[in-house]
Amino acid sequence: MKKLLLIQCLVLFLLPNSVKSQPLYYPPTSPTATWETIDPSSLGWCQTRIDNLYAFLEQENSKGFIVLKIIKLF
Repeated sequence: MKKLLLIQCLVLFLLPNSVKSQPLYYPPTSPTATWETIDPSSLGWCQTRIDNLYAFLEQENSKGFIVLKIIKLF
């Protein structure tokens, strides 16, 4: 168990040096500013399902919705 924990700590310590990621993004605080967006087709997402999601959110009278894309490193 201790050996596994040591290996995990080493991986976490060495990982930031070997993986380059995008800088952190913080949405603008100004109400008139534009948030950054990514075209869903560039991620290979299905446009039909996105349209269905928008319809569902409107039907449910949603006030906000965030999609978090997780990137698998291993």
